[in-house]
Amino acid sequence: MSNEPAGLRPLLAQLYAAKWGDEDLSGFTNLQERFVFHMADAAEEIHLLSHLLDSELAPEVDQAAVVLTRFFLHAVPHLVAAGQLYDYIPEIFPEQKGVHTLPGSDPSGRQPGSLDSGDASG
Repeated sequence: MSNEPAGLRPLLAQLYAAKWGDEDLSGFTNLQERFVFHMADAAEEIHLLSHLLDSELAPEVDQAAVVLTRFFLHAVPHLVAAGQLYDYIPEIFPEQKGVHTLPGSDPSGRQPGSLDSGDASG
């Protein structure tokens, strides 16, 4: 991320170390590095979505759709991975099992959530 907040990665490493000490977790250093990577890599989309939600001006639907699509396609997988490295992530909603078909199964040939040609609708 080009605008990553200063000190983000060391802070994330400290948070992971506070949760899981070296002696508590086999492969701690590798897991900690992966946790930091996933959290830091999602930071830009989290920031963009936060800015969109905090804005007092109503965004254009197309612009908001691009931000939301980027968040779901890039940040959420990183956040799920980081969450699972950090602790147990419960699946409490039926929707977490998925409601869409796998990529490539759409007869139109479109990939679900594709950002090709700037179309945020999928």
